Amino acid sequence: MYPYKLAIIDDNQAVLDVLKLTLEGEFESIVTLSHPSLFPSILNEGKIDAVLLDMNFHSPELDGAEGICWLKYIKKHPNAPAVVMMTAFGNIDLAVTALQEGAEDFITKPWDNEELIKKT
Repeated sequence: MYPYKLAIIDDNQAVLDVLKLTLEGEFESIVTLSHPSLFPSILNEGKIDAVLLDMNFHSPELDGAEGICWLKYIKKHPNAPAVVMMTAFGNIDLAVTALQEGAEDFITKPWDNEELIKKT
């Protein structure tokens, strides 16, 4: 187990539940959030070491723009946590953009559990 605190942000409750079950033995603690707008107060507390962030929430466009926007917000924070981006609608261009904006890695849904654990 890593002595780190992880935040998982995804608008699909089933995804949140499965990710938490998959990763709970790997981290000291895990908090799940259904929307990134709930994250700033947790971020300001400085108690999160890593974030697994979905890229699409309420926008009808599935282009990852929401996730990139939140990634930029998180990375502007002093002592920003590591961020791994996650999407079911990924492509190479989106992954490159996420990495250029500061993401540590990129995962597509559905994910491979072993790969997920290695990347988070």
